[in-house]
Amino acid sequence: KREVLEALKAQFPVDHARLECDLPGLWPRWDPSGDGKIALAEFLGEGGLLAFIREEFIAAEASGGRGLCPDIRRDKEGWFAWVDEDGSGELS
Repeated sequence: KREVLEALKAQFPVDHARLECDLPGLWPRWDPSGDGKIALAEFLGEGGLLAFIREEFIAAEASGGRGLCPDIRRDKEGWFAWVDEDGSGELS
């Protein structure tokens, strides 16, 4: 779960605190087998984790004006600035 949480936080404009709080309770929705893993089909499928994040978290954050996280391969400074939510110039 930590791997999924960190990947989502790094790639999507989501409320990190809300995601961290909600993810454990929502996990069974995407892990119907209960093996603790989300398969590719469970991630990408209709009603899967990706669709949920887009609908529930990104839509809510879009009104905040941050937009999508820049691709670190193309815009390293933009990525850093986006991740640096408090604008301190440092990540903690």
